[in-house]
Amino acid sequence: MTGILAAAPNYWLGLSEAEKRAWQAAATAALAASNNEILAREDAIRKNPNIEVTDLDHSSQIQLAKRGAGDGVKKLQNSMSLWDKAETEVHSQAQPEAVATPRKHVNSPVLFVTDRNDEKTLDYATRFGSRRLDPFELTCGLLGAPAPSMDEPHLPPAPKNLTKGEEECVRLIVDQAKASGFSKILFLIHGFNNDFEYVATRGLKLAANLDYAGVVVVWSWPSECSAFGYAYDEDSATWSEPHVAELVRDVAQAAPNLQLDFAAHSMGNRILLQMLREFGQARENLPIGAAIFAAPDIAQDIFKEQIRLARKVATIRTLYASEYDRAILISESYHKAPRAGSGGANILITSNVESVDAKLSGHSYVFDEPKAMQDFRQIVNQETIAASRGLEARAKGGATYWVIQP
Repeated sequence: MTGILAAAPNYWLGLSEAEKRAWQAAATAALAASNNEILAREDAIRKNPNIEVTDLDHSSQIQLAKRGAGDGVKKLQNSMSLWDKAETEVHSQAQPEAVATPRKHVNSPVLFVTDRNDEKTLDYATRFGSRRLDPFELTCGLLGAPAPSMDEPHLPPAPKNLTKGEEECVRLIVDQAKASGFSKILFLIHGFNNDFEYVATRGLKLAANLDYAGVVVVWSWPSECSAFGYAYDEDSATWSEPHVAELVRDVAQAAPNLQLDFAAHSMGNRILLQMLREFGQARENLPIGAAIFAAPDIAQDIFKEQIRLARKVATIRTLYASEYDRAILISESYHKAPRAGSGGANILITSNVESVDAKLSGHSYVFDEPKAMQDFRQIVNQETIAASRGLEARAKGGATYWVIQP
């Protein structure tokens, strides 16, 4: 599977989502069969009385690898140091969120809008691909209004005919907000290496536990959904940004009384930042409330410049970063510089953004970890600034940033 992705990326891109799933299933079955064969042969070797078996512990295996690396040992040590840092766990597992008083749950309708190619299947797992079409076409639909649950949500069957076109998708979003009696819309923009099924499921799960008094709209751009698709995803994010920007403008024009909130994750922050910059440079007076940048995979100087050009767009801006974010650490190593999502000593402090250094692990800690989720909830529900959210204040270079402890 890895060989196909690395050696023939264009072949992979040309497959339908159903064909990709078939390849993945076959690769999983082949890996299981080979592992079973290896275990069987090891067992046979151990039973041979003429062979002495030596089991190496982890430390011994590392030393053997270093000896085998020869002159490349320093490079190997640097790589191992990076992964050791990335895999450090601040705590063994997330603790259940403590809630002082019961709160009334808000069932937020969850819609999706995508500029991915539509493969017309009746299953959202394979409905949308990763190709960038010219001309592109927006597709949208309602995924549900989930009740609170700790279980993974289930996607509904994909209808044969979905809503198509920008004008129709704008109407669907605005009509859903009006029918629900809400005055806010939260746009979610996903990151690198995400397929549509994952994005839609995450949107439902977030809405189920957010208590957001508004409509949640998941924007899904054509990520290749491959660890080898970083460059393709960078291009896709750039390609997709004008589409979501135009959608947002049209929603604001169709319903100027609706507040628009935004949360982007990882590479999706490039879309959000570029869009806000365009709104700021054009002096567009859009009703934007919160802009949340979760684990942004973007250079720190580019982040600062985009924010500067965005001027006063968005009433509250929050940056979440973590030094224990494995994906950001790998991106740091690849780009040879800290990212906007880098935490700890590399936390980014810039004007008109509240930076939060989350001492939490994982790349999706903002949405997975109870303490971060509680902080996120206060921003989108009460528009509360960091100084009023019970966070620990720290100073860097004469400026204040905030900390979420594990």
